[in-house]
Amino acid sequence: MKIMKYCPFMLLPILFLLLLASTGSVYATSSTQTVLHLLDYIAVDYAQAVEGRKIKNPDEYQEMREFASQAKVLIEKLPANPNRAKLLVKIAALARGIENKDAAPEIVARANDLRWFVIHAYNLQVIPKYIPDLRHSNELYTAHCAACHGSMGKGDGLIGKGLDPSPSNFHDIARMTQRSVYGLYNTITLGITDTGMASYRQFSEDDRWALAFYVSNFAANDKIRAEGAKLWNAGKHRNDFSDLTNVVALSSNEVQQRFGEDGVALQAYLRAHPEALAAKHTEEK
Repeated sequence: MKIMKYCPFMLLPILFLLLLASTGSVYATSSTQTVLHLLDYIAVDYAQAVEGRKIKNPDEYQEMREFASQAKVLIEKLPANPNRAKLLVKIAALARGIENKDAAPEIVARANDLRWFVIHAYNLQVIPKYIPDLRHSNELYTAHCAACHGSMGKGDGLIGKGLDPSPSNFHDIARMTQRSVYGLYNTITLGITDTGMASYRQFSEDDRWALAFYVSNFAANDKIRAEGAKLWNAGKHRNDFSDLTNVVALSSNEVQQRFGEDGVALQAYLRAHPEALAAKHTEEK
């Protein structure tokens, strides 16, 4: 048996490959997160850009075109995947629809379909690793968000008054019912280019999730949360909300389409009280 002498240089190719794999993985995670971020904004804001196959807001319309183009470039650079060719077909169809000024429901449907296709194709983690602790989320919001978005989330903070575009009004029901908690988390993490919305990557992952949950609650009211609490305590739809997936990854519009008004109420309750899911799992043990 031939015994090979140890040579540290023999490890270099292995270490290089490991580093390359790690770098590729980080790139894929960052890029897919950005793709989802872009698709989310296309789905939410396209109706403000086009109406009746005519441009309603030239600046918004140009932004939609740019977002689709950026998403296409990022998808083209993603690691090899059996579904990537289909992803490219879907993003091309979305971009073509925007160029043709297709109706908002069509573009929203294509953007959301592509968003979920990306999530499944790359097996993305779109929910928190742990049930978020929201006890300090109000303090986080007050310290870092209220100056622009206002203490009640109406986009009327003192600093926000000088910004163009204006900070989001989290009470804009038409817009917020299209936002998922994950979409809000992405915005907090990545920021929005050429706006006053900065990236908050410096915050811990837990704090970013806590803020996303906090912001998502502005669009609901105590009445609907109370109805959700009653449904939850009665054991209704618990299989549909067995974990954070449908609480976090779906917008309330998507929940309404899948589970009806009861689902919307349950999601609103669990966005405000995600700890109820931890209690549920404790009860089942």
